[in-house]
Amino acid sequence: MTEWTDDLTEWDVSFELATVSKTEPFGEEVASRLLTELEKVSGIVSVAPRLLAIDVTVSAADYWDAVAEATHWVRTSLEAAGLRPDLPVERVEARTAERAERDLDVPTYPDLVGVAEVADLLGVSKQRVSELRDSPRFPAPVSDLRSGPVWTRAAIERFVESWERKPGRPSRARA
Repeated sequence: MTEWTDDLTEWDVSFELATVSKTEPFGEEVASRLLTELEKVSGIVSVAPRLLAIDVTVSAADYWDAVAEATHWVRTSLEAAGLRPDLPVERVEARTAERAERDLDVPTYPDLVGVAEVADLLGVSKQRVSELRDSPRFPAPVSDLRSGPVWTRAAIERFVESWERKPGRPSRARA
């Protein structure tokens, strides 16, 4: 059990809010007004046609206090910017600033594999990977680079789990 402490920690809190009207999407003007309102909490605003992302930094004793403090700032800023303060929240994430800093060192892209790595994962030759690629059950590459196709490791691993491998060479009739 953790002891209660009055020490404040810096928290990064992220919100994703949805528009309530298909005819009034978020735009650059909305982002500009919100940025002005959120200056005191180092606000960052991103807009998409029907989504508004807001990140703020607050000081709080714990996670719940951080979310409450950040929610107060976001609602107040939305109202001051001329938006509804009760926009539907689709996601909220709070993490300590220290954790957020560590997360910057973690890649946000998936683990990718090329033909040689796929061959190793399947235990076949690179040529066999090229043949398997023509199979409708084989995952599509995420990209075809000049150096060759690349897949996500997860897609290939899912294929390996369901692959009914038949030993030996295919018969001439199948080939």
